Amino acid sequence: MLQLKQVAGKVTLLRGDSSTLFTLLMSAAAKLQNISKVLFVDSANCFNPYLLKKLSPRNILPILRNILIARPFNAYQLKEIVLRLEKSIQETKSRALIISSIDVFHDDVTSEEAPFLFSLVLNEIRSLTRKYRLVTLVGSTKSEKAAQQVATLVHKKIDQSYVV
Repeated sequence: MLQLKQVAGKVTLLRGDSSTLFTLLMSAAAKLQNISKVLFVDSANCFNPYLLKKLSPRNILPILRNILIARPFNAYQLKEIVLRLEKSIQETKSRALIISSIDVFHDDVTSEEAPFLFSLVLNEIRSLTRKYRLVTLVGSTKSEKAAQQVATLVHKKIDQSYVV
């Protein structure tokens, strides 16, 4: 697992097959909730309390109380959730942000709109990450071709990227 000092204040993109990626993000949420509240933007609809139970030997109710979930169903809802994150960060004193998939809604927007929308969302994520020194993990599950298109949009907006 990445060391907190390596990722605090940085946007980290994790790319890979959905099963591995979502297990990793759930595991990260379980570990990060020991440090602070975790804001989990579940754009990929992957948050699974049963998987969380398998990953953690403890009672999961206290864990679930420290993981705050928002679930957008389209690119525009994702944008609205991200643009409202600062208030949640301030209210909860959260130091961790997980977005299950930044590109899951890529096909929902036009090719003309995608660069603007993704830039807006990623600029806000990056700004909040730096301002509050968040541990920010962003997932990407698109196919190699789609991932390349998205990578072109997000390349300058992330600090580090890993294939999982």
